[in-house]
Amino acid sequence: MGKKITVNGQNYDITNWDKFSGELLNAIGFQVENEMRLLTNNMRLVDTGEYKRGFSSKVGKNEVTITNISPHAIYLEYGTYDYFRRFGFNNVPSNIDPKKKNITRKQAKSLPKGMQPFAVMRRVVWNKKKMSKIITNAVKTALR
Repeated sequence: MGKKITVNGQNYDITNWDKFSGELLNAIGFQVENEMRLLTNNMRLVDTGEYKRGFSSKVGKNEVTITNISPHAIYLEYGTYDYFRRFGFNNVPSNIDPKKKNITRKQAKSLPKGMQPFAVMRRVVWNKKKMSKIITNAVKTALR
């Protein structure tokens, strides 16, 4: 039995839901990875490229899991020391401080101890507008 979906006002009858849902989740994972890599570039978080290459997605039982296997990914996502205490797991800074390596020691001393959270993964996944666009594009890809 098929399922019906509506995308941008267009109705589709999906006859092979299992195959379609797998393709849809793969397309979502691929696009989320790409958005995270773009944001990594835009935030100038590329040194050796290990973090940028570390993004991957895996489709399991009706879900897609996005990870980053870089050893320092957790610190780029959540920050360290005073920054982590300030923002924790559930908050993302709206304004990013300058990177300490790009400012004077005196300026750096005025900032909290540690590394700020850049929250690349959360900035993509928690962004409703961005995720809506990703899902719409993924549906179009999976329908081909």
